[in-house]
Amino acid sequence: DVTGPGRVCTDSDNNGLWTGLVLTAEYFRDNATTTAGAQDPSTVSSELFSGQSLLHNITGYKGLCARSACGPTDLECAPGRNQDLDPACKSTPATCGLQWRNATEATGYGDGWVWKSDTSSDEIDGHILGLSTVSELSSSTEESTLARDLIVNLVERIVDGGFNLIDWTGKPTTWGRWSPSDINDGTDYTDEHGVNALEMITNLVAGIAAAKQDHPEQLAKFTAALANLTKPLPGPDYYSNLINLRIQVPWDENFSDDELIMVPFLSLILLDKLSPVTAVDMDQIRDALYHVWQLVAPGRSSLW
Repeated sequence: DVTGPGRVCTDSDNNGLWTGLVLTAEYFRDNATTTAGAQDPSTVSSELFSGQSLLHNITGYKGLCARSACGPTDLECAPGRNQDLDPACKSTPATCGLQWRNATEATGYGDGWVWKSDTSSDEIDGHILGLSTVSELSSSTEESTLARDLIVNLVERIVDGGFNLIDWTGKPTTWGRWSPSDINDGTDYTDEHGVNALEMITNLVAGIAAAKQDHPEQLAKFTAALANLTKPLPGPDYYSNLINLRIQVPWDENFSDDELIMVPFLSLILLDKLSPVTAVDMDQIRDALYHVWQLVAPGRSSLW
């Protein structure tokens, strides 16, 4: 219940990712335990989708989802709401602002609601997976349509931002960056060379799948963007980034990045089964997954 009084709720920088994972699990459960179309989504599934949607609706910026959100009755939530500067503001605090933003009445979440900015790629992975799952598996037409619209808005904001997630500051968020200039050429993002290339391919495939029915303009835009990013050298050649996707140097292993690899793979597999996108080369995706699997399988993570 996103409005219940007296909830003890703590915020997390990755609320979009965690919610997306649980949301996906619940819709998988619904789909596996009921006859297709026999009943509406369970109360749990629909409440989780409502929470995922809230992160999009509360910001007031089309396509921008919040890291986290806290209501006026959420105890112990957002303790830094009046002190933590947005990362983009630390060099110019007088002209910028706080990372926790007050929601406005226009969004439907005024009166004490706050949302956290500087959303990262982690959250986007969770949103793409969760919303794609709702779009493909929900027995509610209303839910499926809303999920597709949210995906299209999110992916369009990233594409229009030069393959960056543009925050309320008008600048890219710290870790919401998928552009060739950062991923292929930027020394600050060498660890993300493969991971973020996979994420951006996944974002565009999800956008194409979501845009098929009602968004012809965005469908053409996303299809062209995918073709551009995967163009062989001297193009961005994002498929080549997937060859050594998972870092193997022992002192630079990041198990969080394993999650940021496997979640997009799950999104791609789900969409390939339920809403195939011919513009993506799934043979190259499967080759990359096979290579990654040899490295992560010994860890026996329950998620993958």
